[in-house]
Amino acid sequence: MPLGSVDNLYDGFKVFQVSRDEKGDARFNQFWRVSENELLETEKLLGFSIPCQLRRFYLEIGNGHLVTNIKGEFQDDYFNIFVDIERMVKFWKRTEVSFGYDPEIIDKDELVFFDTGSYCYKVLRPFSDNPNAVYDPGDRKPISNSFNEFILKLYENTTFYLDHEGVYED
Repeated sequence: MPLGSVDNLYDGFKVFQVSRDEKGDARFNQFWRVSENELLETEKLLGFSIPCQLRRFYLEIGNGHLVTNIKGEFQDDYFNIFVDIERMVKFWKRTEVSFGYDPEIIDKDELVFFDTGSYCYKVLRPFSDNPNAVYDPGDRKPISNSFNEFILKLYENTTFYLDHEGVYED
């Protein structure tokens, strides 16, 4: 499947969708659909709309994990979880109770959507000039200028974000 566009990618990702009753298996790319009503309820709890590119991803693909790239190369060092919307709300409201989670590593204007494991997250900044840009928490330099760019790069190389050199000081 040539990537080229997010539309092509999303069409290809639909083969990774599983039923809600199916348990996750971290050895495979798997996604669970999110309904429009669930997204609306989440946005109500958040108090704002989820940035449009991430919103489309949740609606068309869902939450889940991406551990194998387009070439079929599996990596098991990083979780690469697109967090479920309930957990997204917990992060935003600072009620996440994961072992070792430190809410101070996430700025108050950052929306956690991606968990690489070991309490390392990727965030969007919904109230910024570019709400679809993807960042490491507290970083001033984006990993990707848009969520769409992020997901395309991620499917080419499931750990591309490790090469990012952030800017954390003024």
